[in-house]
Amino acid sequence: MYRKGKSTYTKKQHVYLESEYTHSIYYLVEGSIRTYRRHSTKPNNVTCQIIREGTFFGYFEIFSSNTKRLNSACVISKSAVVEQYLVSDFLIKLQKDKEVQYDLYCAMAQYESELWNRIIVFREYESYRKIGWMLLKMATPIDHSGEDLEIRDFTHLLLSEYTGSSRQTITSALNYYRNLGVLEYNRRYILIKKDLLSKLIDS
Repeated sequence: MYRKGKSTYTKKQHVYLESEYTHSIYYLVEGSIRTYRRHSTKPNNVTCQIIREGTFFGYFEIFSSNTKRLNSACVISKSAVVEQYLVSDFLIKLQKDKEVQYDLYCAMAQYESELWNRIIVFREYESYRKIGWMLLKMATPIDHSGEDLEIRDFTHLLLSEYTGSSRQTITSALNYYRNLGVLEYNRRYILIKKDLLSKLIDS
């Protein structure tokens, strides 16, 4: 059977762990997931990607010689619904189903675009701009207008890992943007005015 089934995960629960054998790939139906890997020399982790619903993940290893996971996948929303696909069945389906081919292509293209944008931004932007850029990337629209954005289940640690900045720098940047009227935040969420933050970053 192509689809092995749906599973519901709770916050901080892992879908898979780094160095586990790769038996399946996954499709995120609801929620948010981050992928991360252990730092080679430091005790903290490095966030690789924030997975949004409607996206395949955990597929890189099946296109390489690796048989073990290159990173871990952990739920960062209150819960997440994930579809699991056996690798052998998925590859057969991938050859025949153009819709699946397109969905996987979009997931890979999105990851490559995010990766190159991070490289460019991290090289050229100062820390506050870098943090502001990452806030825009992590946020989702509140309504169809797309003018106001939000980040739910926010943690300083997540933004710190994603930007390579200290928690103190994260707090200072958030306070800086809040004082300018660009965003509001508390322990549960961040509300962002997209146009204002974009103009500040580009100025």
